[in-house]
Amino acid sequence: METPYQERVVAFIDIIGFSDLVSRLEEDPALHRRLFSALRAIKFYKEIAGDAQFAQKNLEASIFSDSIAISAAPEHVFDVVWACLGLQSRLLVMGVLTRGGVSSGFTVHQNDILYGSGMIRAYKLESGAAVYPRIIIDSDLVSRFTSGQKAMFLNEGQDGLWFIDPFAQGLLPPNSESLLEDGWDPNEVALEQLGKDIKRELQLATDDSRRMKWQWLERQRIRAVAFLKQNGRPRAFHLLHQAEQSSAANAVSPHR
Repeated sequence: METPYQERVVAFIDIIGFSDLVSRLEEDPALHRRLFSALRAIKFYKEIAGDAQFAQKNLEASIFSDSIAISAAPEHVFDVVWACLGLQSRLLVMGVLTRGGVSSGFTVHQNDILYGSGMIRAYKLESGAAVYPRIIIDSDLVSRFTSGQKAMFLNEGQDGLWFIDPFAQGLLPPNSESLLEDGWDPNEVALEQLGKDIKRELQLATDDSRRMKWQWLERQRIRAVAFLKQNGRPRAFHLLHQAEQSSAANAVSPHR
């Protein structure tokens, strides 16, 4: 049976500073637990990719140590971005940073066999352009998103590169249900904890490159906190709510 070599949308995501994290494991049991949970979360995305019971049913995924590649047919580009957003935000709750790139090109991705121009482009975005803990979207793919989708899920950096906003839907800590029962906003609690994680990592940072990444993330976190305080919801849910209100208002307005 011939394996088709055709266009796919490919995301490549990598844990930032993995070797440095591993070097600290013996002296920091809490870090060991966080890193193990992060790798288990990556493995979970691999396991559910292609499963008809999950939203990731249209995806293919492969794991390489601390990295994951996710791909889909071009018509499922948003599924890839959605998976990237979910994984990155889930790891942020654990205090683990990721960086990545999403691109497209002729690619084979089947049963952990992965090669092609789409993969190469995604990897080059991650390794050469992302720099900060962000997942860059290739400019050719950005044009495929509606203005509403970009407003809800993407940000444009000062360098003109578009990236997935991991705070778009809010952060959900593992104890979200108990927090809700006690009257707390899980997203607000998670943002506050992330601020503590960032402060700790900045104190531990021994080089400018590592410090720069955490400082960049702190600016994004502060932005998300400010939006939450002003609007009461993460940006995706706030904009969706506005759209629903506008639609309802138009539905009841008399036609002229």
